[in-house]
Amino acid sequence: MPQPGGYIGFNRVPSTSAASGIWSVRDAERFRRASTWPGAITPDPDFASVSLLLHMDGSGSSFVDSSSNNLTVTANGVTQTTAQSKFGGKSGDFGGSETLTVPAGSDFAYGTGDFTIEAWIYRTSAGSEAQIFAQTESGTNYVLFGVNSSDKVFFVGTDSGGGAAIEGPAGNLVDADEWHHVAVVRASGDVTVYCDGVGGTATENTTDFDDTTRVPTVGSYTHSSSASFVGYIDEFRVTKGVARYTANFTPPTTPFANE
Repeated sequence: MPQPGGYIGFNRVPSTSAASGIWSVRDAERFRRASTWPGAITPDPDFASVSLLLHMDGSGSSFVDSSSNNLTVTANGVTQTTAQSKFGGKSGDFGGSETLTVPAGSDFAYGTGDFTIEAWIYRTSAGSEAQIFAQTESGTNYVLFGVNSSDKVFFVGTDSGGGAAIEGPAGNLVDADEWHHVAVVRASGDVTVYCDGVGGTATENTTDFDDTTRVPTVGSYTHSSSASFVGYIDEFRVTKGVARYTANFTPPTTPFANE
């Protein structure tokens, strides 16, 4: 028969729950802060393909990669704050030149295959370019995902520099002082940029992203602090080899799963 859910680490235990088994303290705290405790954790069937997962709900400048890679996250001026949050009670506070970086490697060499890069973002000002995620070198691009000066989400993927930007839907803008879910997905050689679950025009891009040396960077270019992100980022995730969204969708309503 189903067993009641429970957890270890707090003084109060819910009397009923939609989930069975035992939650980790980390997940229990995320649900509690989001006022959704008790709640069921729905496993991610593609979790094994997650290259990087940042909930940004830790302490100060100690960021945790919750993917199975458990990568070391280096905070360059970024802290976790309660000033804004989509889930978990905290988010990453990016002031305009701050970044998060993780070691480069094969988990960020996408080849010609599918991938998904996504996050919840909250800009504190609009009308200027803001990078969300990059793997770049001076004079060239590799992967660049951000918001342009027209407040549209965009993606540039090229290994020769100066590539044409693929934009999200014309009617869905990333306004200031609001949370927006943004994503870029390559599925079978076509790239689609999404804003709040609505996709732009699918555009062919079969670039072989095979570089393993360009440092994955959240909040700015890898090689420059120009056009850095100003605001808050929450629930950032990179999934290699999987196109999570292939049509318009309802943005996630819970934090990304840790399993």
